Amino acid sequence: MIFEEISKRISLATKKERLSNELKRGSVRVHIAIMIEPYLEYILEGSKTIETRFSKVKCSPYKKVQEGDYILFKRSGGKVVAVSKVSSVSYYEINETGIDFIKEKFGKAICPANKSFWKERSKARYATLISIDKPETLKPFEVKKRDRRGWVTLEHNSPFKVVD
Repeated sequence: MIFEEISKRISLATKKERLSNELKRGSVRVHIAIMIEPYLEYILEGSKTIETRFSKVKCSPYKKVQEGDYILFKRSGGKVVAVSKVSSVSYYEINETGIDFIKEKFGKAICPANKSFWKERSKARYATLISIDKPETLKPFEVKKRDRRGWVTLEHNSPFKVVD
């Protein structure tokens, strides 16, 4: 099962028995965030403390991720390289004025990579803002994922396989 494999690897890499136990009990959810550069690097170095997902429709992680959950950060086309605990989550139904509110209140922690960031997201209707604890790097491992989703909420019967 994927949860047993992930909990073994994470508990060895981070020496966090608690996380391993939470995963085994199913008391928290685990999410995989597919990340592109420079955002993954910003998270790893600690300058990006809020991960965001904007969408035109209600889709994961909107209303799926909660405080206390864990996020595995997977490099796009690559391996899982880090884990972080979710410290808080905010959900927004937005319009063009709403995106300005998010930009002003959370812009620095979101760490936009370029000037077009906000314009590109202004067409979104939903926003998920996820505050994360300091991420911990892991010995990279692969999760076989064959679809184009940028965010996956893992279930205990998940079809994804962990590969060395």
